[in-house]
Amino acid sequence: MLENDFGTIDELLITYLTGSATDEERRQARAWINEDASHQKHFDELKDYYEISKVVQRPTPYRTEEAWQKVKAGYYKTRYLEEQTGKNNLRRLFDWRMIAAVAAVAVIALFLGALGYRIGFQPDASIVYQETTTPRSGRSMVVLADGTKVWLNANSRLRYPSQFEDGVRKVELQGEAYFEVSKNPHRAFVVKTSHLDVKVLGTKFNVKSFADDEQVEATLLEGKVRIENLKSSSFKTVDLKPRQQLVLDKMQKTAALLSNVDVSEATVWMDGGLQFKQSTIAEVVKVLERNFNVKFVIRSEKLKKRKFTGSFKNNESLEEILKVMKVATSINYRVDHKQVYLFD
Repeated sequence: MLENDFGTIDELLITYLTGSATDEERRQARAWINEDASHQKHFDELKDYYEISKVVQRPTPYRTEEAWQKVKAGYYKTRYLEEQTGKNNLRRLFDWRMIAAVAAVAVIALFLGALGYRIGFQPDASIVYQETTTPRSGRSMVVLADGTKVWLNANSRLRYPSQFEDGVRKVELQGEAYFEVSKNPHRAFVVKTSHLDVKVLGTKFNVKSFADDEQVEATLLEGKVRIENLKSSSFKTVDLKPRQQLVLDKMQKTAALLSNVDVSEATVWMDGGLQFKQSTIAEVVKVLERNFNVKFVIRSEKLKKRKFTGSFKNNESLEEILKVMKVATSINYRVDHKQVYLFD
């Protein structure tokens, strides 16, 4: 078993946290965490420090290597102080003074990020737009200027202003994101996608709008949202209530409103999980490509249409998922570096 010498295991855990671990490293990390309650506690503390490092970087795009260096330096310093003083300095990270310090650094990062990451302007040149992207196999979280929190899934992009002007708070999304919108009854919050807009005043919802998917989904957890500008022949505007989901078929240009849905399925990705319900193999591999940064080659058209149902909620490796798919659908597979071949 790995030894924790302020180096080996911590570097493995950070690699795991940042989504850059190999399948074998992910397996080793999970095994170490589950081995003992003290290991879980150590991992939770390291994860807390890692989350702070992401806050300091916002709202510029998240950089794994920079996060690792910040975590390694800051965390080891905190561990050293604990040994010298006997106090739990990690716990003190979350008192109000630390929160204020992090907020101050985040404000500075906001302006520095704006200088180096401008991607366009409205007619009012004082509005600076920024963009946060997540690579394949990665996830990130952004806090917007109004306090709205946005979690981005793998291979997703969010475009937003550094400061919201008077009127509507508007952002643009490609991919999938979960929103916890800061309430403001006088200023609506709008998420624009290529096929629909979601308009809210303050709520929690998930939007899935990948360019290569056949469907767009909007799922409401709390509050109320209005879906506008629907590219659908069914309807152009619809209000969602909690536990309702709008599903838009981009090819057929039809939309369906589902009630009493299990909203946890829409947000399972936030904890590293994957959910498939009667999904075709072609649909499944799109998700796996985004989450594991690999390329699939399906040997037959017939195989693409085969259906698969499965739930993965424990950060399973690609190899573990492929083994389940093999049993459930009788497919065979071969992994060659970043290429996965599926065949009968």
